Amino acid sequence: MSGSTTRRVHGFISSSFDLLPDEQVVRNGRVSHGYSLPLLASTLLGYNGRLYLTDRRIVFAPDRFLIPRAIYWPPLVAIPLDELKSVGGSKRRSGFYVETNRRRYVFNAISGIADWITAISRTANMSVVD
Repeated sequence: MSGSTTRRVHGFISSSFDLLPDEQVVRNGRVSHGYSLPLLASTLLGYNGRLYLTDRRIVFAPDRFLIPRAIYWPPLVAIPLDELKSVGGSKRRSGFYVETNRRRYVFNAISGIADWITAISRTANMSVVD
């Protein structure tokens, strides 16, 4: 038997997930995800949850206990850092995005947008797109 154990990240109301072997959480915080809209509209129409930046990926863990989940349960979103093409501020000052070759992911937060962008660009070793 191997001595390694799987470490699980637990959010208070957000979905839980397993860290990869030797993966470390760099930053985490509450965000909404799904729409490039003003913060209030994104909060009401998008998916609220917790965003985790690790040394290997970005993980969005949606909240588990909200009314829209009775209709549709949004999946956990995991974006490997080596697939990132760009990171930058969204058109709305309350948001930022990360982009891969396949998709652009937009996240909105009440505060710390510049800190998220800086942390992601440093961890992924890439420049910020203006």
